[in-house]
Amino acid sequence: MEQDVAQLEEILRETDSFRLAAFHNITTLCGSVSVALNVFGGNITAEQAWAAAELDENYQIAQWGRDDEARVRQDNMKAELDAAVRFLDLMSGPT
Repeated sequence: MEQDVAQLEEILRETDSFRLAAFHNITTLCGSVSVALNVFGGNITAEQAWAAAELDENYQIAQWGRDDEARVRQDNMKAELDAAVRFLDLMSGPT
């Protein structure tokens, strides 16, 4: 565990402010440092990150039905996640 924290600290220390801001947004929107690190490292897409972040929400919807206000909030969060990942992509330059 301590080694994992040290690796995370090293990654964050070496990250510029713009990428760090995107990392923060992705972490907050997905509720997971692990998911954000995988997006940050190019291991998963925004769609895969959102699917992982929405597991509990989708379970709750299956149990209780969809709430219109919650749906709007989730749609807005998904758009923010897409924007943060796009920002990271743009920071990486042309592919």
